[in-house]
Parts: sequence; structure tokens; C-alpha cells
Amino acid sequence: GRTNLSRAHYAAERIKVIPGWKLAFPRRGFFNEFTVTCPLPAAKVNQVLLRKHGILGCLDLGRVDKSLANQWLLAVTDMNTKDEIDRLATALE
Repeated sequence: GRTNLSRAHYAAERIKVIPGWKLAFPRRGFFNEFTVTCPLPAAKVNQVLLRKHGILGCLDLGRVDKSLANQWLLAVTDMNTKDEIDRLATALE
């Protein structure tokens, strides 16, 4: 559990400092899942940006509710290495 928590918070810290990206709920605590607001539709992030880097995208919340098209739900666990998180952040930059 500690590893999940640590890696998820590491990912959130890496992503929230990338221009255009922010935590959707910055004052809410989380364990290993968190939501970010993307600078473009999450579907495009998954289909265009991440696919070309060989990264499987996260949950596009716009598929659940059209008003959340720029929201992305990430889940980070002990199975995600620091290097993988860094690779994701680099792709988003």
C-alpha cells in the first residue's frame, strides 16, 4: 500500500507541474487514483500523444460524461515503476 501511495503521489507531482496540466481536485487526498485536467481532450491525449510513445492511456472521463472531456483518471500502483512514471510525464511535456 505504501508503494502505491508513494508512486501515485510522485506521478501527481510530476504531472501537475507540466504547463497546461493540473490536478482536478488539488485539495482532496487520494490513495492511488487521481484526476487531472488536460490541456486538450483526454481522448486525443490517449489516441495521439501517448500512443506514439507506446504508452497505454488512462481513463478518458469524457466517455462517461461529455462535460468531462478534458478530465483523465489515472491509477498508479506498485506495478508502475518510477521510470514508467517519468516516461509518461516526458510524453505529456
